Amino acid sequence: MTKKFLYIILTLLVITPLAIAGTDNTGTSAANFLKIGVGPRGNALGGAFVAQVNDFSALYWNPAGIASVKSLEVGISYTDWLLDINHNFLGAVYPLGNIGTIGVFINSLSMGDMEKTNPLEPEGTGAYFSASDLALGISYARQLTDRFAVGVSAKFISETISFSSASTFAIDAGTQFDTGYRGLKVGMSISNFGGKMTLKGSDQMTKSDIDEVIEGNPDKEARLETEGWTVPLIFRFGISMDVLNVANNRITCNLDFDDPRDNSPYGILGAEYCWNNVVFLRGGLIYRALDFDQEKLTKAEELDLNYDVRFAFGAGINFKIPNLASRVRLDYSYTDLGILTQAHSFSFTFGL
Repeated sequence: MTKKFLYIILTLLVITPLAIAGTDNTGTSAANFLKIGVGPRGNALGGAFVAQVNDFSALYWNPAGIASVKSLEVGISYTDWLLDINHNFLGAVYPLGNIGTIGVFINSLSMGDMEKTNPLEPEGTGAYFSASDLALGISYARQLTDRFAVGVSAKFISETISFSSASTFAIDAGTQFDTGYRGLKVGMSISNFGGKMTLKGSDQMTKSDIDEVIEGNPDKEARLETEGWTVPLIFRFGISMDVLNVANNRITCNLDFDDPRDNSPYGILGAEYCWNNVVFLRGGLIYRALDFDQEKLTKAEELDLNYDVRFAFGAGINFKIPNLASRVRLDYSYTDLGILTQAHSFSFTFGL
C-alpha cells in the first residue's frame, strides 16, 4: 500500500511539469483564489516555502510538510487582499503516531456586495449581488523514512457569483526530503490537479426568439451556455538550507521554482532569520520574466520591461503560554503586488 501511495504521488510530480511546459494558457483558469498564498510565514518568503514548510500552512504549500508537525496544531490566516477582498484560511493538523498525520482546512475568499448594472442603467439598478470562493479539504502525510515524507490532499472547490455557481474536486500532492547536511531539504508539490468548473444557475436564463424571420413569435425561455475552465494547476520545486546555525541564531535560505499552468514560470528567493526559536524576521524576492515582442522594443524599453521583481517581508514571534505547555505564534507579512498595490497577511497559530 505504501509503495502504491508513493508511486502515485511521484508520478503526479513528474508528469505535471511536462504537461504544463510549452503551453499558453494565460487567463484560462477558474478559482484563481487558489493562487493566493496562505500564511504570513510563506508569504513573507515570497512563496519560497515548499521545502521548508512544517506547520499548518503546509496544507496549502505542500501537504508533505504536515508530517513534521509533532502535536496538535491549529492555525488561522487572514489576508487583506485587493480593495475589499478578504482571504481566510483555517487549518488543523493532528499527528497519529506511526500511522501518519492528518489535517483539515477551509480556504475562503469573500468580498463586499456589488451593485448590478445593465445597458439602460450603467450607474446601477439599486439591486446588489455578491461573490465568494470556497475550498474544503482533508490531507494525509507520512514519514516513509526519517528523512523522506510524502503527503496528499483532496479538496472540494466552489465559486459563487450572484445566482450562479460552479464546483469541482482537486488533489494536491507533495514530497520533502531532508538530506541531513546543514539542514538542506528538497521539496516538490503539485497543487490543484482537478476537473473543470462551469458556472450554472438562474443568471444564465434569458428570453430568445426561436425564429426571427417570423413576426409575432413569443420569446421562449433559453439558457446561455457557459464554458468550463480548469482550476489553476501549479508545480513547485524548491530547496532550503541553513546557511548559519550558531548558538541561538539561525538563517535559512530558500530557492524555489514555480511553474503555473496559466502563466510563465518564475523563481523566488527567500530567507528567514530565527533567534532562539522565539523571534523571526523574513524576506523574499520574486523574479518573473515577462514575455514581450522584442522586435518592437527599444533597448531602453527591454531593460525596463523584460523582467519584474517584487519583494515581500515579515516577522513573527513564538512564545509559550504561562503555566501551560501550549505555544502561540503570531506572524505578519507584507507583499508587493506591483500596480495592484500590496497585501497584508496576519496569522495566529496555536500548538499543544
